[in-house]
Order: sequence, then structure tokens, then C-alpha cells
Amino acid sequence: MTGQADFPAMARFYVRVARGMAVAIALILGFARTFSAPLATNAPPLSDRLAAARAELATSPTNAAMAVRVARLCFEGTTVATNGTAKAKFAEDGIAVAQAGLRLHPQEAGLEYYLALNLGQLASTRGMSALKLVREMEAHLLAARALDATVSDAGPDRSLAYLYLNAPGWPLSVGSNDKSRHHFEQAVRLAPHNPEHHLAFAEACLRWRKKDEAKKHLAQAEAVWAKARELYQGSEWQTDWSDWNTRLATLKEKLGSK
Repeated sequence: MTGQADFPAMARFYVRVARGMAVAIALILGFARTFSAPLATNAPPLSDRLAAARAELATSPTNAAMAVRVARLCFEGTTVATNGTAKAKFAEDGIAVAQAGLRLHPQEAGLEYYLALNLGQLASTRGMSALKLVREMEAHLLAARALDATVSDAGPDRSLAYLYLNAPGWPLSVGSNDKSRHHFEQAVRLAPHNPEHHLAFAEACLRWRKKDEAKKHLAQAEAVWAKARELYQGSEWQTDWSDWNTRLATLKEKLGSK
């Protein structure tokens, strides 16, 4: 087969890779959004909150907490953007704020974390160039974890577990079942009260055809369910509970649990 004839097949292959990365990023960032800091139902619109945070950061540019807040709100903006251009703009703004903040506060885990998430959202608007951004996302999640693994309810470990689970493997990208398992274990260790971690670990074990282990994590999810209802309550968690309940029921059906 000539090299010229190989081009269509290669193009189709790379399109599949790009689509796979988009799915992986969507999964990672969907669950990152869950724990970004739920808002009260009477919270002002995002545009107002972001404008107010930007104004406060402008008057106090060395305020690390405010830089984290702006970066987080930019990430929140990416999740509600109605098109790729708007999503990319929010992400780029969040990246810029986080990078500027890290130059002043290199030990601020929140800035590393939201830099990673905004990079992921920017990657979701790209094609093959997303592969490079995903590696940057990985590096900043690891940096956030090294600084403070408890950020956003063990957010760095949770996000890394999903990243390694869903991304293509070497040499195309960072995917690794062993690394995914390690970070699921760490997320469960750091935030055992969080049903997301147990459900996700059980789902991953099913993908790995480890049914007995999946049953163990399902049982752990059920064991924390009542306490989680107390911790994650209110209308802002309604969507998450709908998701968790559906996934719990699906796991119980697949694993033959009553």
C-alpha cells in the first residue's frame, strides 16, 4: 500500500483520537464542575459574580483567594457557554488569571487546580492540538495535588483518575489504567464521604472486568449514602443526586446487588 493511499486511514484514525479526547475531557470536566463550589439558588448571575470578582482582584492584585475565585468563575463560565468560541474565551481568561496568580503565589493549590480545569475546557474546543493541552492539564493537576490534595473534595485525584481512565494511552496521550486506579484509591482515601468517588471506582472496575472489586466499591457507596445526603443537600445538589441515584441503580443491576 502506498503512503498516499494510507493518508485517508491515518486521517480517520486521528479524527477518532480527537473525538476520544473530547469525550474524555467532557467526562473529566463534568465531574470537576460538580464540586467546584455549589451556589445558593438566589446567587447573582455568573456575569455579575465574575465582574465583581474581577473588580476586586483589580484593586487587590496580590489577593490569592480572589485570583482563585476569578479562575473558578471562568471555569464555571466554560460549562455554561453556548458555543466553542465563548467557551474558549472563558477558558483563556481563566488560564491567564491562574498563571498570573501562580507567578505571585506558586504554592496556591487552587490556582493550579483551576488552571488545569480551564486548560481542559480549552482543549475540548480543539482538535489534535488538544493532546498537548491534556498533558499540560495533567501536569497542573499533579502540581495541585502535591500542594494540597484536598482541594475541591480531592479534586486533583478525582480529575486525574478520570483523565487516566478515559484518555488514549501511550504514545498518543496519558491514559493508564494503573494510574487511574491509584488516583481513585487516593480520592476514596481523602474524601470517603463523597459518593462520586465510590461510584466512579466501581464503574471503572466494571470496565476492567473486576466484578468482585466493583461490588466492594458499590457497597462502600451505599455505606456513605445517608451521610452524603446530609453533606450534599439543597437544590444546588439536585442534579448531582439525580445522576448518583441513576448510576447507583445501574451498578446494582449490573452487579446483581439488591
